[in-house]
Amino acid sequence: MSDLLYLKITGEKQGNISSGCGTYESVGNRWQVSHEDEIFVFSLVNTVTSTGNGLNLQGLNFCKLIDKSTPLFCNAITQNERLYIEIDFYRINKTGRWERYYYIQLRNASVVNIHTSFTNNNLDTESITVTYEYIVCKHLIANTEFDYLAFPAEYNAMFIPRRGRPAQKTTPAPVPTVNPVPPPPEVTPVYAKSCLKEKGCTDAGTAEEPAENFGQMAIFAQPAVDDCCGYRHQPDDRSTIHPPVEGAAVPWVLASQVWGEWSLSGVLGATRGIPYIGALASALYIPSAGEGSARVPGRDEFWYEEELRQKALAGSTATTRVRFFWRDDIHGRLQVYGVHTGEGTPYENVRVANMLWNEETQRYEFTPAHGVDGPLIAWTPEKPETGNLPGHTGNNRPPIDQATILVTPIPDGKGEYTTPPFPLPDISDFNDYILVFPADSGIKPIYVYLKDDPRKQPGVVTGKGVELSPGTRWLDMSVTNQGNGAPIPAHIADKLRGQEFKNFDDFREALWLEVSKDPVLMEQFIGNNKVNISRGAAPFTPEPGYYYGPNEIVNKFHIHHIIAIEHGGGVYSIDNMRIVTPRLHDEIHYRR
Repeated sequence: MSDLLYLKITGEKQGNISSGCGTYESVGNRWQVSHEDEIFVFSLVNTVTSTGNGLNLQGLNFCKLIDKSTPLFCNAITQNERLYIEIDFYRINKTGRWERYYYIQLRNASVVNIHTSFTNNNLDTESITVTYEYIVCKHLIANTEFDYLAFPAEYNAMFIPRRGRPAQKTTPAPVPTVNPVPPPPEVTPVYAKSCLKEKGCTDAGTAEEPAENFGQMAIFAQPAVDDCCGYRHQPDDRSTIHPPVEGAAVPWVLASQVWGEWSLSGVLGATRGIPYIGALASALYIPSAGEGSARVPGRDEFWYEEELRQKALAGSTATTRVRFFWRDDIHGRLQVYGVHTGEGTPYENVRVANMLWNEETQRYEFTPAHGVDGPLIAWTPEKPETGNLPGHTGNNRPPIDQATILVTPIPDGKGEYTTPPFPLPDISDFNDYILVFPADSGIKPIYVYLKDDPRKQPGVVTGKGVELSPGTRWLDMSVTNQGNGAPIPAHIADKLRGQEFKNFDDFREALWLEVSKDPVLMEQFIGNNKVNISRGAAPFTPEPGYYYGPNEIVNKFHIHHIIAIEHGGGVYSIDNMRIVTPRLHDEIHYRR
């Protein structure tokens, strides 16, 4: 028989999470006597690796039944709750009885992944992964022990649940009432806070204030690149616009600073789909003060850089008291909005990313796990070791017309109004990171917020389209392969107008699906094109409309924006769209 494992877990906010997890109400016929307040664990994996200078605590994973604690673990991952975990190992001793022989304790643990499995003829289980800052392992029979603390300076601030005292057998003598000295309030470490908050206070602000209260603010604009309305042709004479052949370095150019003040010696850049990058360097952040000491006044307010690096390795988040997002105002002008992020709200946690040095490109880069197309964000030093700076094409983006960026409390939706109206943000509106650089770089962490490609943003369809004359062939080559292309028919526009789409790809699919419902238009297409359109895909063009690039042949109709999106053209404006062949699309963008 294999060993048995039982888990006890206490949350800083939810209290005893494992209480009642071993009862009949929680696990049915699998309840166990004497373990009613513990969680039965099927398997456990803990990974620790060496960094050469210390340990990398890569996290602990365990598998358990769906039980009373399942919703509580979901609460813990949502609230980024600190946990105190104890794991007991039992084995059969020489007398045939169960004995508790091994023990693991985790402090400041956080749930980072929950994987639930429901399959026929198997138990319903969930696999939970936690990261932690402190671990102790004890062999209770052989009397050996190991413990490791990732961040020694944070030991006194760790969450340890208070244990109830055992009942006294005799009535103690009455003692005089003494008002105990209250312990100092626990300080939540943050990346940035307002300079209006006193030392030792990392609470969120409650009033509107300028972003400069949090640190240096700057906005960088990436040079606008004509990407052929998102289709990204590869014209023979413009190879630098498009991704190079496999194995070649991706060409980047320096972004231009278009707003704010920035004293750090370097420039931010991002993948070309990101037009703007906002950045904040926390004014009160002290990167190294207090290292090696348990208590330094004011230092506990901020994350140690090494803590942030560990969070990035674990795919975790860090707390901050301000975040920013992009949104058009009521006049359609692009603006930056800042919000105070209160403790316990879903807004206070930001993704953390490690910036790694790329010797070939001579810059620091961050590439997400799914970033198969290369780095998302780059930081180019002002004076690379090679002395060769990337090219600078100047700023051809529309300016940011915003004198001051304000940080505002998030309206709670209970009759609060702001002037001008403040857009209530959703979690999905935030596309931001705290970037952490190598210890020997001399660069302190930076908070960045990215403006996504407008085609990836949601939008509402507008425009009336154009009435087609009776007998008109909509996508006739005389229209789609010369001039400016074919307009969207008015009756198709009527079906789409007012609908909101998550991104332009979804709109494109919906457009062709609406065409598939029109028998008059569908009669104008051959068989394989009818199949494509009914699936929400663009039809093939006749051969004269093909585009022959250096590494590709493009042979499906495109949606062309008459006024380019980077020049203010409406992404979802039907009156700003024309259907064109790939050959004409290439001519419009690159040869006129």
